[in-house]
Amino acid sequence: MAADDHSPPPASADTREESGQGLAEYGLILAFIALVAIASLRALGTAIGDSNGFKLFDMF
Repeated sequence: MAADDHSPPPASADTREESGQGLAEYGLILAFIALVAIASLRALGTAIGDSNGFKLFDMF
């Protein structure tokens, strides 16, 4: 290999597996965040719906 050749070495199987593992971990983190967001919005929506402000609309 020449001293002025700056091309990266070919990707090995280990590099590809680590890349796939990182992508899977990001997917799991994203799924967890989505579940937490859905659960918190559902609980917050119920709390807001049961508040006195929304009970005023039931009178009309």
